[in-house]
Amino acid sequence: MSKSKQSLVVLDLDDTVMEFSRHLIETYKNMTQEDCPALTTWNLEEDVENVLRKAEKKEFYGTMKPTSGAVEFIKEMKIRDIEVIYLTARPEEYDENTSYSLCKHGIYREIIYNKNKLKELKRLSQQYNILAFVDDRAYYIEEASGAGIQSYIRTVGHNKDHKYEKRVDSLMEILNDIY
Repeated sequence: MSKSKQSLVVLDLDDTVMEFSRHLIETYKNMTQEDCPALTTWNLEEDVENVLRKAEKKEFYGTMKPTSGAVEFIKEMKIRDIEVIYLTARPEEYDENTSYSLCKHGIYREIIYNKNKLKELKRLSQQYNILAFVDDRAYYIEEASGAGIQSYIRTVGHNKDHKYEKRVDSLMEILNDIY
């Protein structure tokens, strides 16, 4: 008789578990003493990199706060014996500060650093029963959903106009779907 696979929820970090955009805006304001232009007007790769280059990147990644409901959700997963793994496109060079920030809030779990999230999700599905994948980037959500993985987009400013039926403001909103 074969053993059943461990249940797993895969979560992106930035703007899904941790408040990346809000922290970026605060950092911009602190650096420039000016109001920050709406992030929807930014070239996300170039403009974000410019702010992070001026700020101390490692400090930036180590001082983020969790999104609304993230701590409660991750603790609930532990109670329900559901594994949580973070899958992020964030550079691995910030692992120490990323880990510090997650530990500080009591939500440290395994972190996988890889921009090819679909490849990682497929690899993880060999070992786990993936109950859900949550990210703020429509591209990743569409890829995972197309591969048959139940996926949710966490609503933030840059994706609020994207049409996707499984949209959540807080991770707590998916509890009923996965349990």
